[in-house]
Amino acid sequence: MNSSILRNSLFVSLILVGLSAIPIAIWGMDIDYERAEVIGYLSMFFSLSLMYFGIKRYRDHDLGGSITFVQAFKAGLLISLVAAIAFGIYSWLLVGYWHPEFTEDYFTYMIENAQSSMTEAEFAVHVEKMEAQKAMFENPVIQGAVMAATIFLIGLIVSIVMSLILKRKPAHSSAATAA
Repeated sequence: MNSSILRNSLFVSLILVGLSAIPIAIWGMDIDYERAEVIGYLSMFFSLSLMYFGIKRYRDHDLGGSITFVQAFKAGLLISLVAAIAFGIYSWLLVGYWHPEFTEDYFTYMIENAQSSMTEAEFAVHVEKMEAQKAMFENPVIQGAVMAATIFLIGLIVSIVMSLILKRKPAHSSAATAA
């Protein structure tokens, strides 16, 4: 992995994990899930959008000012992969060690909020689905893998956008155009 890409990967990962930890730092483990979810997705998009600088540096300093869509996309995917792994580890640690009650607390919150907007029959079906999901998400490894996949998929989309923005064909010299 190129040093420009590696540096940006680590920078994006630190920003992503740092911004995701802010709600816990502010509210402790008594999390306002609605606000934390908004902050979480905003921090994901913001931190992954910083890959712009990594791809741009790679283009300008390592590739002489030009980059193809494919080269930029590969660089973006590598940055996204590192960020996804870092966030997956963070999620695993959060659910497995720092806040093991997170899954129970979150699913209780989701069920309580759903009850007011559903009929009794819809709510019973919803609770059954949530209980099945909760059993899966109580495993910190699965929780970490799901969060890593989420980051990678968002990073995939951001990589496409950044690759379209940053692609640049090599400049032709005046001697080559005169011939």
